[in-house]
Amino acid sequence: MNPNQKNGWLCPSCGTKSMSIDINKNEKNAKVKCSLCNIDLKINTNNYSETIDIYGDFIDLYHENIEKKNLTITDLQKGFLEF
Repeated sequence: MNPNQKNGWLCPSCGTKSMSIDINKNEKNAKVKCSLCNIDLKINTNNYSETIDIYGDFIDLYHENIEKKNLTITDLQKGFLEF
């Protein structure tokens, strides 16, 4: 897997390679979205963030919020995650 690819990341929710990552260097954030289960989230970035870093941050947030706080996929679809 290319660490700088924008599409085809594995979604931890639905298990498909349907996640995309769009980095906005000017606003220092990235949009992480699953085209299948509709998880849609903005993650803060820095000048050195690459897509692999953002994907890793997303996975950490996903597991922290879903597993430890008993949130649902619907909460993620609404953008409810704590940073």
